[in-house]
Amino acid sequence: MRAARFWLRRSLAALLFFWSLVLLASLWYNEVPGTGCRVSPTIVAVTCASGLELTMASLKSAVAFSRVPLRLILYADVENIKRLQDRIMQWPASALNRITYDLRLVMFPKENFET
Repeated sequence: MRAARFWLRRSLAALLFFWSLVLLASLWYNEVPGTGCRVSPTIVAVTCASGLELTMASLKSAVAFSRVPLRLILYADVENIKRLQDRIMQWPASALNRITYDLRLVMFPKENFET
C-alpha cells in the first residue's frame, strides 16, 4: 500500500510539473523581435515500456490547457510508437489543429559497444 501511494504521488508530481512548464511556455508565447513571426513552445517526451498512460495524460493536459499551438517531439520504443500514434489520432479535431508532432524511435546503444 505504501508503494502504491509513493508511485501515485510521484506520478501526480510529475504531471503537475509538466503542466506548469506548459503553462509558463504558453504565457511566454510571443513574437520574436524583428522577425514578425511567433515561436510556439516545443515539448519533448520520452515513453518506454509501461509509461504510455502517464505520457498520454501529460500530453492531453498540455494540449487542453495551452492557449497556443504546441510542437510535440515524442520518443517511444517499438512497442509504444504505434499505440502512441493511434491514441493521438483519436483526439478531437480542435486539439489536432493546435499541435504538430513528430514520432521518433528511441535508439539504445549496443551492450558490447567498443570505442
